[in-house]
Amino acid sequence: MTKQLEKNRVDLIIGKNIRNIRETRRLTRDEFAEMMGLTTSHIGLIERGERGATAVNLSKLSRLLDVPVNTFFADHDKEDEQPLEGQDLDAHANRLKIKNSIGSLSVQDLELVICLIKGMVKVNNSNS
Repeated sequence: MTKQLEKNRVDLIIGKNIRNIRETRRLTRDEFAEMMGLTTSHIGLIERGERGATAVNLSKLSRLLDVPVNTFFADHDKEDEQPLEGQDLDAHANRLKIKNSIGSLSVQDLELVICLIKGMVKVNNSNS
C-alpha cells in the first residue's frame, strides 16, 4: 500500500472514531468545534477523513473526552471479523456489541462497568 493510500485510510479511521465518540457524547458538531477551537467545517473535514487530525488535536481531544489517544486509531471494521474458536455466533455478536459500546467510555465509566460486572459475577457465583 502506498504512503498516500495508508494516510487516507488512517484519516478515515480517525475521523470515523472521532464522529462516533462525538455522537456517543451527544455533542453537536458546533459544540464539538467550539470545544476544540476549530470551525464546524474543519471538524466535518476531519470526521469525513478529508483532512487529517493533527497530533496536537488528537492529544487535546484525548484530554477533553477523557479517552486514550489510541482510541482514535482503532479500526473496528477489521477487528473481530471471525468468532473465537468454539464460540457460537450469538456469543460473538454480543462480544462485539460490548466491545463497541465501551470503546468511547471515560475512564471513570469503564471503572464503573468493571465494578458492575464483578458484582454480577459474584452474585451469580453465590447463587450457584
